[in-house]
Amino acid sequence: MSAKLLNNIRLQGANELLVQLDQIARAFEVEASLKHLNFLIDRCIADFETAIEVTLSGYWAVAFDAMRDILEIQFFLMDFALCTAHVDEWLSADDRTLRRKFSPVEVRRRLKAADVGNLGEDAASIDYKGHSMGLHVRPNNMLVPTKGLSSPHPLHRDMGSWEIFEHSRTLFIAIAMFTHSVAPNSEADRLAGQDPPLVVSAWMEANKSQTLFRAIIRSEEKRRKRDLGAAAMELVRPLYDMGIITSDTIGRDAKNEEINAALLELGKGKSQAVKRALIALAFILQDQPVPPQLAGVLLSEADEAVDPTAEMTLQP
Repeated sequence: MSAKLLNNIRLQGANELLVQLDQIARAFEVEASLKHLNFLIDRCIADFETAIEVTLSGYWAVAFDAMRDILEIQFFLMDFALCTAHVDEWLSADDRTLRRKFSPVEVRRRLKAADVGNLGEDAASIDYKGHSMGLHVRPNNMLVPTKGLSSPHPLHRDMGSWEIFEHSRTLFIAIAMFTHSVAPNSEADRLAGQDPPLVVSAWMEANKSQTLFRAIIRSEEKRRKRDLGAAAMELVRPLYDMGIITSDTIGRDAKNEEINAALLELGKGKSQAVKRALIALAFILQDQPVPPQLAGVLLSEADEAVDPTAEMTLQP
């Protein structure tokens, strides 16, 4: 995995992320109004180091757990930006105060009331809920890596990267909010306001894989509800936005064989995520069930009988 990523933007972005956070930590250390929270930045560095390590070794559920910690730190920094008095109160709080005033649910409630942190029902609160659900023992599976050594599926191998770069972006926003409120124009404020270019590029690449993974699942869900047009658009839209397909990729009167050939040709030299999304689109356009091994998840109880290692074939 390390060798495969050696020249990949993901590893370059991860390196730049750690360098940037280390610089911010040192800037916190020398700023009187920030140094008391320097340990939070150090903790973020440790969380990202953990996530990078386990992404490379195949224990992606640990990366999800580490990013839940990043989310909590992010929410604290945003809360402190809104009310700087909360910093000293939190640092000196007893257990009862920590539970009643600074528990994760109370912090998120204040942020939501202030319309900060994108904590609506379809945004960061759902993300946090998903991380919490993944942390606890549940009777049903989720579309996230299981504990222990995770799936070797090509799309799943990128899940740690999705988490690392998505949460790095929102963490930098939270740090910038806090430094701008407490120490405007400081070195920490300047650093927090920067957009590390390799981190941004790594996020864009990892986000493509995540977007297509979700699109494969949603397209099959809509096909099963007999909404074939909406099912196709779930895949067409992101593939079009990424420049993979164009408005004339598939002719209006194209036969199944021509559709298969055109989509498979487009997949040559592309990433695993793009290849699998194109194959899924071919199945959808022919109103055939999308094989679960494309996304690496069971889409219904009937999928349990499918061999996840089987080769993908398209039926004309």
